[in-house]
Amino acid sequence: CHDPLSRCTLSSDILRTQPTLTVSFIIPMHNAGKYISKCIESIYKQEKLPSFEIIAVDDGSTDGTLALVSELAKRHDNLTVISQKNGGAGSARNVGMENARGAFFCFVDADDLLEPTWFSACFEYMRSSKADYVYSLVTRIDSSGRWRMGIAAEQRRHGSGLSAMAAIFGRYIWDDLIFPEGIWYEDTVIDYCVASRYKGVFIDNVGYLYRYHGGAISSKSNSDKRSVDAYWVVEAMLEWCKTLGISYDSALFHLTLEKLGPTLRHWTWGSPREERIALFSESCDLLARSFDLAVLAEKESDRWRDLARAFLVRSFDAWELACKTL
Repeated sequence: CHDPLSRCTLSSDILRTQPTLTVSFIIPMHNAGKYISKCIESIYKQEKLPSFEIIAVDDGSTDGTLALVSELAKRHDNLTVISQKNGGAGSARNVGMENARGAFFCFVDADDLLEPTWFSACFEYMRSSKADYVYSLVTRIDSSGRWRMGIAAEQRRHGSGLSAMAAIFGRYIWDDLIFPEGIWYEDTVIDYCVASRYKGVFIDNVGYLYRYHGGAISSKSNSDKRSVDAYWVVEAMLEWCKTLGISYDSALFHLTLEKLGPTLRHWTWGSPREERIALFSESCDLLARSFDLAVLAEKESDRWRDLARAFLVRSFDAWELACKTL
């Protein structure tokens, strides 16, 4: 298991320009030449858009993405293109935020699409409910964009499993926060450090079209060595919570139980058994030193108590069985 935490640090000195627009659409791009034009076009087709900009951050593409979007920028004075060495989606989003002029941030993946009414529906609901951020469901589409594969991310209805996509955030949320860099599953920062401090609302809208294909991390994660980042990012987020003064209460315990239980198993099931056992052992140690595991385990609902007890008695087989039932 590699340890990326030395590169996964929380900056307390985040400098950004002052907001002069309503919203900044931030797009991290890496070898997205096949899809990026349609993505940007779908933003320009949004209905009832307030003042806005698009910041496209090229993350070390080698397929001509940078040249393609640079040509598009010649036709749109509110499309800014930034180029950087490959640092991952978290790094690209951070660079986008540093240069953004919007009072709200909307992160769009370079291969995704927005239906024309998605932004206005989400934005109006967020403003009317006086929330700090809003998130929606997503519709999965195939690589061609023609076949709709069903609705995804149902757990978002309950305010967990949040991600940067299919959401709008108040800029101030990120005043003391960044996406972790040099690590997969950087969106975990939203569950830990955003949802615990700000009011989020859910809108039952499926107008964010998430393209599911073989090149996405979500489709290859469980067979890749970096799937172990599903553990390391939790360890990093608990440290960030401590820095930000977030209470290590039963809610944080349950979130961590979920991340080190069914979520970790989902992302690493393709790893060799001995590696999964090692990750489970690390998870037991992390829970034991972060929480009063014996007390909090008994406070969990019946559905989650078996998983908590598996960590308490350090039984990998019991952990596997409990994860399968959740």
